Amino acid sequence: YDGAMWHFQRLVRLDPHSIDAHVSLGQCYEQGKQYSRAAQLYSHALQLTPGRTDVIFLYGKVSYLAKQYKLAVQQFDRVPDSDTRAFEARTHAAKACRELELHERAVVNAERAAQLRPHPDVMHFAGEEYLRLGDQQKAAQWFSSALDLEPGHASSLLELGQLMYRQSRWQEAEGHFSRLWEIDRSNAAAIKFLALVKYKQKKFDSCKHCCDATLRLEPLNTDALWMLAELHRHEGRSMEDRWYLGLRMHSDVSVADLCQSIATGYLTRKQVNESMEWLKAMQHYSPSDVRVQTALTLLVTHGSSVNPQDVIDALESRRSPEPSKFGMGPSGQACASSSNRDEPQHLSSRKLASDDTGVAMTNGKNSNTGSIAQIADTPEELETLLRRAERASEAVGGRLTSSTGSSTARGIAEQEWKDLLVSAKSALRKRPDDPLALRCAARALLSTGGPDKDIRDYARRAVDLTEEVAGSTLGYDLHAYLAAAFEKERDALGAEKHYSAALGSKPGDERAMLGLARACAQQREKDKAKQLYEQASTSNSNCVEAWVRLSELALEDGDFNEAHRLAAKATKVASPSDAAVLFCFGQACAKTGRKDDALRALERGLALQPIDSPAMLTLANLYKKAGRDQDALSWFKRLLEIRPGDYECSLNLAQLHATKGAAGASQAVHYFRCALQCRPSAHEAQEIYSQMASVQMGISAWKDAQHTLEGAVREIPDSSDLWRQLLKVFNQQQDTKGQQQCHRRLGQLSGSRPSERTAYGEMLLNEGQVREAREQFEQVVNIDPNNVAALVKLATCWRQDPSKEGHLEEAKRVFERVLQLNPNSAEALEGAAYCNRKMNNMDQAAQLYQQCLKAKINAEGPLYYLGEILYRQHRHAECQHYLTRLVDTDCSIDFKTGGLYLLAKSHVSLDEYEEAEQHARAGLKLKPNQPHFWFMLALVKNRMADYDASITHLRQALVHYDAAEGEQLRVEIHDWLAQAYERKGEYTLANAELDKALHRDPSHVSSLITRGLVHIQLKQLDQAEIAFLRALAVETNHVLALVRLGYCKLLVNDFNEALQFFQKALQQRCGTVALPKSVKGTAHIYVALALMGQQDVQGAMAQLLKARKNHRNFNAVCEGGREAIVKGECEGLVQQLRGISDLDINLAQAWQLVHLAAKELESDFKEPGAAGVAAATGG
Repeated sequence: YDGAMWHFQRLVRLDPHSIDAHVSLGQCYEQGKQYSRAAQLYSHALQLTPGRTDVIFLYGKVSYLAKQYKLAVQQFDRVPDSDTRAFEARTHAAKACRELELHERAVVNAERAAQLRPHPDVMHFAGEEYLRLGDQQKAAQWFSSALDLEPGHASSLLELGQLMYRQSRWQEAEGHFSRLWEIDRSNAAAIKFLALVKYKQKKFDSCKHCCDATLRLEPLNTDALWMLAELHRHEGRSMEDRWYLGLRMHSDVSVADLCQSIATGYLTRKQVNESMEWLKAMQHYSPSDVRVQTALTLLVTHGSSVNPQDVIDALESRRSPEPSKFGMGPSGQACASSSNRDEPQHLSSRKLASDDTGVAMTNGKNSNTGSIAQIADTPEELETLLRRAERASEAVGGRLTSSTGSSTARGIAEQEWKDLLVSAKSALRKRPDDPLALRCAARALLSTGGPDKDIRDYARRAVDLTEEVAGSTLGYDLHAYLAAAFEKERDALGAEKHYSAALGSKPGDERAMLGLARACAQQREKDKAKQLYEQASTSNSNCVEAWVRLSELALEDGDFNEAHRLAAKATKVASPSDAAVLFCFGQACAKTGRKDDALRALERGLALQPIDSPAMLTLANLYKKAGRDQDALSWFKRLLEIRPGDYECSLNLAQLHATKGAAGASQAVHYFRCALQCRPSAHEAQEIYSQMASVQMGISAWKDAQHTLEGAVREIPDSSDLWRQLLKVFNQQQDTKGQQQCHRRLGQLSGSRPSERTAYGEMLLNEGQVREAREQFEQVVNIDPNNVAALVKLATCWRQDPSKEGHLEEAKRVFERVLQLNPNSAEALEGAAYCNRKMNNMDQAAQLYQQCLKAKINAEGPLYYLGEILYRQHRHAECQHYLTRLVDTDCSIDFKTGGLYLLAKSHVSLDEYEEAEQHARAGLKLKPNQPHFWFMLALVKNRMADYDASITHLRQALVHYDAAEGEQLRVEIHDWLAQAYERKGEYTLANAELDKALHRDPSHVSSLITRGLVHIQLKQLDQAEIAFLRALAVETNHVLALVRLGYCKLLVNDFNEALQFFQKALQQRCGTVALPKSVKGTAHIYVALALMGQQDVQGAMAQLLKARKNHRNFNAVCEGGREAIVKGECEGLVQQLRGISDLDINLAQAWQLVHLAAKELESDFKEPGAAGVAAATGG
């Protein structure tokens, strides 16, 4: 930045009005922490251009950094919310307001910042400010909002937990502190408050575990120690039991310190009597501590009205050395002023000088000789003093803190070490970097039980100043001490270095060898560690640690049998109450399949040491494998109390509860969620989500399973198994949208199985997405060309896609391919038949439908469509056979009504009106508002000459007519109304209905023919002929139009042309609803009349015979008229002929027919054999 500053300064001098130059130079000053100069430049820039937001922001920021908070707030308030720097401006303004104690303004700025950009830190800040303002509800809301954004936000969890604790909402407080402890296992505050919450909830076992965890992080935590004291007091255990001596504490924590912390805990809670008891216990372990005496005096003097803080202040005052005894503190440890607990790590030579002077003046007289001790200065004298002190220590068995040796010998050794310490410190004043003096000072403090901090300081300085790396520069004791210290700090490299040095100083030493092995094991140097443990076990076969460690290494290497052998040796030489050996043996037995031995060993070990987590986990797993689910649940729950939020514990508990079915479902889901909060790997999370969803699906909690799996696929979007499971849930819920989403994702992941892809295609096909469905089926067929289900659906797609040219041919080809693979596939047979039917291959379609019926005898689709094909082919007997089978089955209502309608039409085509009426009425029972059945019933009534009923039914059809039925039906209804009116002679009404019909469809052939028939009745033959010709122009070979036109010609005696029309009509095919067989019979009658006009009596008689075969009503009249002709009662017969509803003849024509019938009868009488034949034929 110096170079940049030089250039920008020059630019400012050249162009004093350059805003950018001022701003850039200000930023350089800001980076160089020259905030005042940067502020001046920004202020000058704002004078030149007052509205520049970036400069305003920079000015506010540099004012904040310069701690000019009021000015900073003013500038930040000028930054608008629309600016990109608004969020940072609001956050800085909020912090500045906090410094100015303007908490309301701090809240406003924090809330504005949170609106601009939701951030957990900003929300936490707002919560803290609301706490300062005393609004706990708003504070809780903001802390909760921060956790919504970042569920692991530690500060918000802690604050919210403390807030819930203060409000006595224990359950919520426990949840927040547990989450925080799961996230950060080094957070002492979290586990301490968790212990307090469990104490309030009277969960005393969990409280103890939490207190132990707190003390591992903070060895003298007053709250944890107070709770332990209270728990033991509630259990009825007095202080005389000295339970506190069993606590695992660091080596630098004395019993007196422990008692002081417990007393402080009671004092903060104003429990004066209990605190006095613990202060007396502290005095017992530190009888000469002035602080204890002062505190007790205050308590005795003031009693329960004492101010607890005064007592706490007296206890926390700095400890003074005892004047009568050199450096011996209340716990029997050296505590000269130079080694006070609160002293900094690096000791100053000035302080050492003053302390040593005081020591020399007070303790200069030798306890044995009464002479004044001489201070050694030279290295040789220091060596001499060191050897003398070591020899004195050997006489009492090592360090002075041990209880070996006589009190006199210990006093002599103690004095020797004190003299050495004084001399070493004197030397260090002259030579601060003298490694020998540093070594002697450290050795003296170690032997006299001095503070660990000072010992480490001297020893490490000595090591740093010594050129030798692994020699015996410090001696065995110091190296062993430093190695232990490094091991405690988890510095395996340092521990290895000093244990190696200690082993070099004292070859074969078991302690150093084991320590070195542990250090190597921590650094994953298993071979070296194993070699050292084997050496230790060889030199001392009773070395329990060596056997145990060797067994553990064998377990790690997977050599379980060897591990069991070594663990068994450890159990033989170890004490029966050694829990570590029992745990090791139990683990080895578990690995080698010796379940009973493992259970016994682990149970015994846990009885001795109840909170060993690995042993509890192994025991619980053994119970689980043995099927003892209740025991497994019990141990896993105990382990979970020790290790709240443990992943493996939670998962096993979830699985065990899941085996209980519906009874354990809720607990299983709870523990599965706890396991997920431990942030497992993606694969493990997938398994957990899958198992949790399976539990929810097992109790039919489909919505919960859906929520679970939707969260799972958001977290693990590439898991085909989870998407497949979610698809199963959506299938159960019939959620089409969800099914599509799952199928699409499975397709993207290439994880869809052919069956699933086929199901997806079916769903798309059902929704009308034919193209997308076809793509799915084609993909399945590409993978498996012989997949019948996919081929059938693919063919169905082609069949339903008219947008593709040749789609029916393609569908037919695929259906035929399916039939090659499975000739009896009903769906393929029906599909192929459909394609052939639509392509007018009616014979092939009929064969395929008949094959369908062989595969499934009462298949409604094939029965219906086969009947329809046969109806079109005028094969009415077969048609009626299949359709009768259809309507007699329990088929769907649509197929039944369709079958009844076709049956009615078939019977009408055969002039079987009674049967047709029955089927029409049966259809109306199923669908009373179906206009087609009303129309069919009206048609039957018309043919049966019941014209009034026909008109009524046609009107009913019009009432129920719906535009969806099509316009053609409405035209037909009007046409048949006109026919009924024409038969009744109401020609005006007939014409009115015809106008309606032809208005809707001017080319309607039947209406045009009816119009011509009305003209005939009105003797308007020319207009009738025009109408018939119009009909023939629409449909050239329409039989009824030809017959009617020929009848017009017959009426004007144009016999030749009439015969031409009749002959052409007879060449056409009849037998439908609109063209029944009687039409052809009518044509034969008209031909006979034309031949009579041409005097061709024989020809006329032949035509009359044919007419009787095709015209049912005419044949019935002729059969009944024989007797009338014989009797000579011909007038009645003439009236009967004219009364035939489906035959239009005038009076003269009726007489001609009677005469022709008489001629036929006369001929029959002349030829008796022929008469019999004629009678039989006529019948």
